[in-house]
Amino acid sequence: MLLQISRRSAAISKRHPVSIFIENLRVFSTKNAGSFEEAIVGSNPMFPRPAARPNPEGPGGHDNKSGSSKEGSATDDEHWLSRHASKIGWTALFVTTGMITSYYKSYRAKVDMEDQLISEQSVEPNEINEVRYDSIGMDNEVFAYIAQEAYNRFCSGGLDPTTCLLTYGEFLSFLKPILKEKNVHIHGGHVLDRVIDSLLAQNVHRHYQKSTLEVEVEHADTPEVTAVVAEFPLLLLLTLISMAAQNTASQRVDTLFDVATASPSDKRSATQCVDPPEYAQPPKTPYIAAETFRGRKEGYVFKLGDYGMGYYIDHYGIQLHNERLKREYENRLAQAVAQENADDQMSEDSAERLLEYLQQTCQIPPEKQIVTTGVKYPVEVFRKKLPADMIRSWKRESKLQGPTRVDSGGNRGEGPKEAPSSMLTRAQVRELVLGVDVCAWGECWRRRGGL
Repeated sequence: MLLQISRRSAAISKRHPVSIFIENLRVFSTKNAGSFEEAIVGSNPMFPRPAARPNPEGPGGHDNKSGSSKEGSATDDEHWLSRHASKIGWTALFVTTGMITSYYKSYRAKVDMEDQLISEQSVEPNEINEVRYDSIGMDNEVFAYIAQEAYNRFCSGGLDPTTCLLTYGEFLSFLKPILKEKNVHIHGGHVLDRVIDSLLAQNVHRHYQKSTLEVEVEHADTPEVTAVVAEFPLLLLLTLISMAAQNTASQRVDTLFDVATASPSDKRSATQCVDPPEYAQPPKTPYIAAETFRGRKEGYVFKLGDYGMGYYIDHYGIQLHNERLKREYENRLAQAVAQENADDQMSEDSAERLLEYLQQTCQIPPEKQIVTTGVKYPVEVFRKKLPADMIRSWKRESKLQGPTRVDSGGNRGEGPKEAPSSMLTRAQVRELVLGVDVCAWGECWRRRGGL
């Protein structure tokens, strides 16, 4: 039928019948198939319709498998993000809000802890500064003299100054004549009294001892009363009056170090133990005439000089002799200093005791007495720092930590690397007390200046 139609159309349009037949076949087949090629192939029984398969070539005729997979994965990611964008946004907002809330509550917990420590202190920092700046004549020499005299009087026999106990009244009776003799006036003595009253009210110090005394009064109705008198360690009382000392922080630490290590009053320093040499002096007579050599003369050399043959002052020989004496003296002095440093050490227990006394006399800033307990979530928890915490933190900052050890209670701790016997030198104690971990007297900001 198509062929007849093509012949009629060819007669009318004067075109070739075959071309018209193909055109009519294309029009007819596309109405019932997707394309002309599909119609030709599908209508021929010798060429069955092939199964659909993906085209391995891209738009440009090249292999584009990887590109198609990447574009597909990127499209999937975009679809996933678009589907879950609201959930992601709310989750991020929730986490951020929780972190900010936790940080704020932790900050408030630390501030509250600091306020609590401030409220527990009986003396404010500005009052300590007023005591120190307004006092007169309490220089380093006077403070060291008071410490040494107190040790000689109350710790006779070489006792530990932390076990030498005396009442506050006995200490004042000892102190007043010395202050009068040295023309020293401590301004704000009521501040020191307030610290003692606070310690008596707390009554928690493990080294305090109390003795019961019978005190007679003149009241008729109460002829006798029993009074409890508290005794304090000598080192604590000396630490207390150190807030009135007008010397550098290093000098204060050195004086307390000497008392804490129970240094005897007759102990000689390294410079006192090594006698300086007696250097040779040039002779007064510059020239001794002599025609021939008459033997060796001290400080002279025989030669021919400006005055002729004779003995002249041997300046070069005297200089060499004095230099040799100086080298020998420096070697002996270095050995004495090394021995003194080896003997001049403080145990960690004594260092903890000194830090404890500084805490209880309100001479460590409150912000330096706060440490975290390790609990950080949901809110960080803080507690009051103990002297052992201060030493441990200082060791960690100074890289003095040694191998981990386990004490009798099963607690793990760090041992000092350079001081395996738990001994601290004078320089280490000074660095500990004046470092950022303790900051005694609030003067750690001057540490870089050579404290």
